[in-house]
Amino acid sequence: DLQHNLLTFGLCHVTISTSRNEGEISMTNINEYYKASLVADKKSENTIKNYLLYVDKMLAFVNKPVEEISFLDLTAWKASISNLSTASMNIQISAVRNYFKFLTSAKVINENPALDLTSPKIKNKEKHYISAEDVRKMLHNCKKFRDIAVIALYCSTGLRFSELTSITFEDYNNMIDNQIVILGKGAKERTIYVNEQAKESIDNYIKFERADGEYLFTSERGEHLDNSNLNKMLKLTAKRAGIPFWNEITNHALRAGAATIANANGVGVATISAMLGHNSIATTTRYIKHEQAQINEAMKGLVF
Repeated sequence: DLQHNLLTFGLCHVTISTSRNEGEISMTNINEYYKASLVADKKSENTIKNYLLYVDKMLAFVNKPVEEISFLDLTAWKASISNLSTASMNIQISAVRNYFKFLTSAKVINENPALDLTSPKIKNKEKHYISAEDVRKMLHNCKKFRDIAVIALYCSTGLRFSELTSITFEDYNNMIDNQIVILGKGAKERTIYVNEQAKESIDNYIKFERADGEYLFTSERGEHLDNSNLNKMLKLTAKRAGIPFWNEITNHALRAGAATIANANGVGVATISAMLGHNSIATTTRYIKHEQAQINEAMKGLVF
């Protein structure tokens, strides 16, 4: 039988020593195997990064070897993040459940302490939405050509962050009729159309500012863009643009904004769903926010 000796509690440092038939196996980094399992499950790069972060924070809070962690420990950890929104709590709880499921399947632990760890019911509070006018204001308040290009492409295509940052410079240079084939969530291919406004913005960025690198959008040093840094840029740009809910502006908010703007311009939900790469139209409808003026106009016509 395998004999497990978990040496430290931090996920990035958790290792396991095993022996079989009196032959000792070299030290193995559990984190690498867990990360590999997420890759094998086709989780996005951003999801993998967040899962590892959330699990690491949980382990630091509990401060025990994983085989000693109990359901009560996880309940205490869950209480420690109760100040977050229900949506944020659910993401972190999902990450922790996934981690302990992996440890149980891998026989690192005998029982799964997260088996009965429940998620709070999501409270659907009223969210602000980005209008076409908000997008125009943001574009006029950018400080870099790259930021203009990113916002223009986000809001005209509804790309996910992972999709936008996976577009290579070669992909863009080789596009045909302004179309690029991207690899979306669940390793599904779909084609996006780069409209003329977005193309002009990207061309200006390439001409005046872009650093060398594999990907179309890079940092000033040519490195892969970071999710948190890009979110920070969007918030600061929205703040300069005078958008009251600037602190709610994120990569995902622009994706939802693209759906709302398209719908306001008469694009059907089925087409928007295909544009966003959704499996279900029901998912798409949650992205679309209707202006009160639209609702008022619709109700004016309900005369009997």
